[in-house]
Amino acid sequence: MILHIRVMFQLWIRAIRRDREFFDTGRCLNQDMPMIYAEYRFSCMFETRALLSRHKGSALRGLFGYCLKKFSCSQRENECDRCLINTTCVYFQIFESPRLTYRTRAGNNVKPHPFVLVPPDEREKREYSAGESFHMTFKLFGSATEWFPYILFCVDQMGRKGLGARLRQGWGRFRLDRVTCGGREIYSHRTGLRPGYKECWKELDVQKIQPVSSDSIQVLFLTPLRLKSGNRITDSLDFQTLIRACCRRIATLEEAFGSGEPDLDYRSLIRLSADVRTVESDIHWECVYRYSNRQMTEMNIGGVVGKVRYSGNMAQFWPLLKYCEVVHIGKQTAFGNGRIEVRP
Repeated sequence: MILHIRVMFQLWIRAIRRDREFFDTGRCLNQDMPMIYAEYRFSCMFETRALLSRHKGSALRGLFGYCLKKFSCSQRENECDRCLINTTCVYFQIFESPRLTYRTRAGNNVKPHPFVLVPPDEREKREYSAGESFHMTFKLFGSATEWFPYILFCVDQMGRKGLGARLRQGWGRFRLDRVTCGGREIYSHRTGLRPGYKECWKELDVQKIQPVSSDSIQVLFLTPLRLKSGNRITDSLDFQTLIRACCRRIATLEEAFGSGEPDLDYRSLIRLSADVRTVESDIHWECVYRYSNRQMTEMNIGGVVGKVRYSGNMAQFWPLLKYCEVVHIGKQTAFGNGRIEVRP
């Protein structure tokens, strides 16, 4: 009997290891398909007064992680990296950064987050009264699109828990009113989740984005962009630094959630990007701080915001920049950082 139990346990462990290797690839969908993504806009209304920080992405992401772990984790006494069921855990696969058993061509051994949380646009607004509305957007990549119902339930629980500073009446509680995707309502608090929420999924393929023939483009940095150059955080946004970040982001996401790293001539793109000049620049460094409960310290997640106009042969760089409009670039993209907009 004891021998039988040992054999069954060993077979179970082997199966879990095989699952871990499968999930390490990050490609739970068809490997021959481009990366799938979906963009869900959540419309919410505060039921009590709320006081939020200026950078709302940090608070929203923190509350999202708390609620997601609370309802999805069944082994809370274990560390996520050592948990035997982390390959099938929605919290671990969405919110954590699982370590891979190999190193990608981009030099990473950590799986990127399969989501971007875009906070409300009203960055200067901090105080909300009961009855005021706000919006946030979840962008999901790859197999994370399948987990939308979990995220929907999680946002509902976030509203019940409350957001922002703790006031006399508690945290700012809110109600999830509706969710839209591609301009179509897929959820409301009256009717619930409607069938067909998968119909708004799209393919994101950098090689299918049509180049635009232009000798000048403007890039708007809408949320703090935090990049490293020479192993240091930089406040300089020359075009080559920007393209390096785009190439790194595309390669990492496609390797994890798409059909593999796209067939792009990265060396040539980076070499040619050095010929593009900066003709107008109106950027500044925006300091943003958040408190990390895990590291028990305050962290700087600030970056560059503003706009820059670049001049040169832009046709070959246009697909890279338009791709990164969707996925953001730089560090702390899960907070909403690194959001850009590209204009001819």
